[in-house]
Amino acid sequence: MKKLVKLCAIFSLAGMLAGCGTTVGGAGGSKEDLNINVKDMANELKSGLTFEDTLSELDTGMALTYYGIDADSVKDSVIIVSTGATAEEIAVFEAADSDAADKVKTACEDRKEKQTTYADYKPSETGRRDKAIIKEDGNYVVYCVTDDTDKANEIINKYFK
Repeated sequence: MKKLVKLCAIFSLAGMLAGCGTTVGGAGGSKEDLNINVKDMANELKSGLTFEDTLSELDTGMALTYYGIDADSVKDSVIIVSTGATAEEIAVFEAADSDAADKVKTACEDRKEKQTTYADYKPSETGRRDKAIIKEDGNYVVYCVTDDTDKANEIINKYFK
């Protein structure tokens, strides 16, 4: 009987310890369990940051073409761009899965490189573009070009817990 009690105690303790592990992605889930409203995040970035230029949201189809992303790779996205007078930009993506998220992140890195054209006609934009934020968490990817990178990171990190 004592052996049975000890055995039950050991299994109970083992079960409790197994539940003490840490997970990434907050709220006890994996990174893929994040549930972010990309529109809310993009709007908070737009309203919470100061931009030199006027920013406008692109149509989804045009936006994905703009970034060279296949529509099947993305569940949802919001892309807000400047008039072209500055490199300022906000793009928030929910990818179809983790592989697609990696492709979306690569597309954002390519987008940053394509913005080198600003160096030719508006060299002051080069510094802004060089500080561009590209973050991936689970199936979500954010690309943000702003002078206020500290505030942008604060907003993004609020969503990427």
